[in-house]
Amino acid sequence: SVDLEDDKTINILCTWQQSFKIITKDQNQRKIEDIYLTISKNDTIYFENVTLKNNDTIFKINYNINHDYTLKALYKGFIFYDRQLPRFNKDIEINLELYNLEINVKDGLGFSPGVDVRPILTSPEMDKPIELYPDELETGNFIFENLPQARYKLSISYGKFYNEIFLDVPKDGVNNYIDFNANFGFQAKIFDDRGNRIINDHPRDGVMKA
Repeated sequence: SVDLEDDKTINILCTWQQSFKIITKDQNQRKIEDIYLTISKNDTIYFENVTLKNNDTIFKINYNINHDYTLKALYKGFIFYDRQLPRFNKDIEINLELYNLEINVKDGLGFSPGVDVRPILTSPEMDKPIELYPDELETGNFIFENLPQARYKLSISYGKFYNEIFLDVPKDGVNNYIDFNANFGFQAKIFDDRGNRIINDHPRDGVMKA
Protein backbone atom coordinates (compact mmCIF):
# COMPACT_ATOMS: atom_id res chain seq x y z
CA SER A 1 0.00 0.00 0.00
CA VAL A 2 1.07 3.61 -0.57
CA ASP A 3 0.02 6.54 1.64
CA LEU A 4 -0.39 9.74 -0.35
CA GLU A 5 -0.35 13.09 1.45
CA ASP A 6 0.80 15.12 -1.55
CA ASP A 7 1.69 14.66 -5.20
CA LYS A 8 4.22 11.90 -5.86
CA THR A 9 5.73 10.19 -8.89
CA ILE A 10 5.99 6.40 -8.63
CA ASN A 11 7.70 4.21 -11.20
CA ILE A 12 6.20 0.74 -11.50
CA LEU A 13 8.20 -1.85 -13.35
CA CYS A 14 6.20 -4.74 -14.74
CA THR A 15 7.65 -8.20 -15.27
CA TRP A 16 6.27 -11.31 -16.91
CA GLN A 17 6.77 -15.00 -16.54
CA GLN A 18 9.33 -16.33 -18.96
CA SER A 19 10.00 -19.95 -19.90
CA PHE A 20 13.44 -21.37 -20.61
CA LYS A 21 14.46 -24.82 -21.79
CA ILE A 22 17.80 -26.35 -20.82
CA ILE A 23 19.17 -29.09 -23.05
CA THR A 24 22.07 -31.14 -21.71
CA LYS A 25 24.07 -33.49 -23.93
CA ASP A 26 27.30 -35.46 -23.83
CA GLN A 27 29.68 -35.95 -26.77
CA ASN A 28 27.45 -38.76 -28.05
CA GLN A 29 24.34 -36.54 -28.05
CA ARG A 30 22.84 -38.41 -25.10
CA LYS A 31 20.98 -36.47 -22.44
CA ILE A 32 22.75 -36.16 -19.09
CA GLU A 33 20.88 -36.85 -15.87
CA ASP A 34 21.56 -35.66 -12.31
CA ILE A 35 22.89 -32.22 -13.22
CA TYR A 36 21.93 -29.79 -10.46
CA LEU A 37 20.69 -26.53 -12.02
CA THR A 38 20.10 -23.20 -10.31
CA ILE A 39 18.87 -19.81 -11.53
CA SER A 40 19.84 -16.95 -9.26
CA LYS A 41 19.74 -13.16 -9.11
CA ASN A 42 21.93 -11.25 -6.67
CA ASP A 43 22.86 -14.54 -4.96
CA THR A 44 19.19 -15.40 -4.38
CA ILE A 45 18.11 -18.70 -5.95
CA TYR A 46 14.83 -18.43 -7.88
CA PHE A 47 14.83 -21.88 -9.42
CA GLU A 48 16.52 -25.22 -8.82
CA ASN A 49 16.07 -28.61 -10.40
CA VAL A 50 17.88 -31.81 -11.39
CA THR A 51 18.02 -32.98 -14.99
CA LEU A 52 16.41 -36.24 -16.03
CA LYS A 53 17.71 -38.87 -18.42
CA ASN A 54 15.00 -38.66 -21.05
CA ASN A 55 13.68 -35.09 -20.81
CA ASP A 56 14.87 -31.55 -21.21
CA THR A 57 14.46 -29.23 -18.24
CA ILE A 58 11.89 -26.43 -18.59
CA PHE A 59 11.55 -23.72 -15.99
CA LYS A 60 9.54 -20.53 -15.59
CA ILE A 61 10.56 -17.44 -13.65
CA ASN A 62 9.23 -13.91 -13.28
CA TYR A 63 11.70 -12.40 -15.67
CA ASN A 64 12.83 -8.77 -15.69
CA ILE A 65 14.83 -8.02 -18.80
CA ASN A 66 16.71 -5.25 -16.96
CA HIS A 67 18.15 -7.67 -14.42
CA ASP A 68 20.89 -10.26 -14.76
CA TYR A 69 20.06 -13.86 -13.94
CA THR A 70 22.76 -16.49 -13.56
CA LEU A 71 22.46 -20.12 -14.58
CA LYS A 72 24.77 -22.59 -12.84
CA ALA A 73 25.15 -26.29 -13.56
CA LEU A 74 26.81 -28.60 -11.02
CA TYR A 75 27.67 -32.18 -11.91
CA LYS A 76 29.57 -34.64 -9.73
CA GLY A 77 31.21 -31.84 -7.77
CA PHE A 78 32.16 -29.72 -10.81
CA ILE A 79 30.57 -26.40 -11.77
CA PHE A 80 30.91 -26.56 -15.53
CA TYR A 81 28.39 -23.87 -16.48
CA ASP A 82 28.17 -20.45 -14.81
CA ARG A 83 26.77 -17.80 -17.13
CA GLN A 84 24.10 -15.16 -17.40
CA LEU A 85 20.78 -16.20 -18.86
CA PRO A 86 20.50 -15.01 -22.46
CA ARG A 87 17.92 -12.27 -22.84
CA PHE A 88 16.47 -13.43 -26.11
CA ASN A 89 17.46 -17.06 -26.64
CA LYS A 90 15.09 -19.25 -24.62
CA ASP A 91 16.78 -22.58 -25.45
CA ILE A 92 20.05 -23.13 -23.61
CA GLU A 93 22.24 -26.04 -24.64
CA ILE A 94 24.89 -27.36 -22.26
CA ASN A 95 27.43 -29.81 -23.67
CA LEU A 96 29.76 -31.91 -21.56
CA GLU A 97 32.24 -34.64 -22.46
CA LEU A 98 31.95 -37.63 -20.14
CA TYR A 99 34.08 -40.75 -19.79
CA ASN A 100 33.94 -44.15 -18.08
CA LEU A 101 36.73 -45.48 -15.88
CA GLU A 102 37.20 -49.17 -15.03
CA ILE A 103 39.29 -50.08 -11.99
CA ASN A 104 40.72 -53.50 -11.26
CA VAL A 105 41.81 -54.12 -7.67
CA LYS A 106 44.56 -56.75 -7.39
CA ASP A 107 46.45 -58.19 -4.43
CA GLY A 108 50.17 -58.95 -4.35
CA LEU A 109 49.66 -62.20 -6.26
CA GLY A 110 47.58 -60.61 -9.00
CA PHE A 111 44.25 -61.91 -7.72
CA SER A 112 41.11 -60.06 -6.73
CA PRO A 113 41.09 -59.38 -2.97
CA GLY A 114 39.20 -61.82 -0.80
CA VAL A 115 37.65 -59.02 1.26
CA ASP A 116 35.07 -56.37 0.45
CA VAL A 117 37.11 -53.43 -0.87
CA ARG A 118 35.39 -50.66 -2.79
CA PRO A 119 37.42 -47.82 -4.34
CA ILE A 120 36.48 -44.17 -3.86
CA LEU A 121 37.08 -41.38 -6.36
CA THR A 122 37.42 -37.66 -5.71
CA SER A 123 39.20 -34.77 -7.40
CA PRO A 124 41.20 -31.74 -6.22
CA GLU A 125 39.60 -29.88 -9.13
CA MET A 126 36.06 -30.23 -7.78
CA ASP A 127 34.30 -26.97 -6.92
CA LYS A 128 32.24 -28.76 -4.27
CA PRO A 129 34.22 -31.85 -3.24
CA ILE A 130 32.27 -35.09 -3.00
CA GLU A 131 33.15 -38.78 -3.03
CA LEU A 132 32.15 -40.83 -6.06
CA TYR A 133 31.39 -44.54 -5.74
CA PRO A 134 31.50 -47.13 -8.54
CA ASP A 135 29.31 -50.00 -9.63
CA GLU A 136 30.85 -53.45 -9.17
CA LEU A 137 31.06 -55.44 -12.41
CA GLU A 138 32.52 -58.51 -10.72
CA THR A 139 34.76 -59.25 -7.75
CA GLY A 140 37.59 -56.73 -7.78
CA ASN A 141 36.38 -55.04 -10.98
CA PHE A 142 34.57 -51.69 -10.74
CA ILE A 143 33.34 -48.98 -13.09
CA PHE A 144 32.86 -45.24 -12.60
CA GLU A 145 30.50 -43.96 -15.27
CA ASN A 146 30.13 -40.53 -16.87
CA LEU A 147 33.09 -38.71 -15.37
CA PRO A 148 33.98 -35.18 -16.48
CA GLN A 149 37.53 -34.60 -17.68
CA ALA A 150 39.73 -33.96 -14.64
CA ARG A 151 42.52 -35.25 -12.43
CA TYR A 152 41.16 -37.70 -9.85
CA LYS A 153 42.42 -39.36 -6.69
CA LEU A 154 41.49 -43.02 -6.44
CA SER A 155 41.76 -44.58 -2.99
CA ILE A 156 41.03 -47.91 -1.31
CA SER A 157 41.19 -48.82 2.34
CA TYR A 158 40.59 -51.82 4.55
CA GLY A 159 41.30 -51.71 8.26
CA LYS A 160 44.68 -49.97 8.62
CA PHE A 161 45.57 -50.51 4.99
CA TYR A 162 45.32 -47.51 2.64
CA ASN A 163 46.47 -46.92 -0.91
CA GLU A 164 45.87 -44.12 -3.39
CA ILE A 165 46.84 -43.22 -6.93
CA PHE A 166 46.15 -40.23 -9.16
CA LEU A 167 44.57 -40.61 -12.59
CA ASP A 168 43.90 -38.17 -15.41
CA VAL A 169 40.58 -38.82 -17.15
CA PRO A 170 40.50 -39.53 -20.06
CA LYS A 171 44.26 -39.25 -20.66
CA ASP A 172 45.14 -42.39 -18.67
CA GLY A 173 42.69 -44.59 -20.55
CA VAL A 174 39.58 -46.53 -19.63
CA ASN A 175 41.18 -49.43 -17.68
CA ASN A 176 43.46 -48.95 -14.69
CA TYR A 177 44.74 -50.98 -11.74
CA ILE A 178 45.27 -50.28 -8.08
CA ASP A 179 47.19 -52.57 -5.71
CA PHE A 180 45.71 -54.04 -2.58
CA ASN A 181 48.83 -55.25 -0.78
CA ALA A 182 47.44 -55.47 2.71
CA ASN A 183 49.46 -57.60 5.13
CA PHE A 184 47.52 -59.44 7.78
CA GLY A 185 49.27 -60.96 10.79
CA PHE A 186 48.02 -64.23 12.19
CA GLN A 187 49.00 -66.93 14.62
CA ALA A 188 48.57 -70.67 14.06
CA LYS A 189 48.89 -73.49 16.55
CA ILE A 190 50.13 -76.80 15.20
CA PHE A 191 49.46 -80.14 16.89
CA ASP A 192 50.82 -83.61 16.25
CA ASP A 193 48.61 -86.67 15.92
CA ARG A 194 48.61 -87.03 19.71
CA GLY A 195 47.30 -83.53 20.29
CA ASN A 196 50.63 -82.04 21.40
CA ARG A 197 51.61 -78.61 20.18
CA ILE A 198 54.66 -78.57 17.95
CA ILE A 199 56.95 -75.90 16.53
CA ASN A 200 60.58 -76.38 15.59
CA ASP A 201 60.42 -79.78 17.30
CA HIS A 202 59.54 -78.15 20.64
CA PRO A 203 56.07 -79.44 21.55
CA ARG A 204 55.70 -77.23 24.62
CA ASP A 205 55.67 -73.90 22.74
CA GLY A 206 53.35 -74.96 19.94
CA VAL A 207 52.67 -71.49 18.47
CA MET A 208 53.75 -70.58 14.96
CA LYS A 209 53.75 -66.94 13.95
CA ALA A 210 53.47 -65.84 10.35
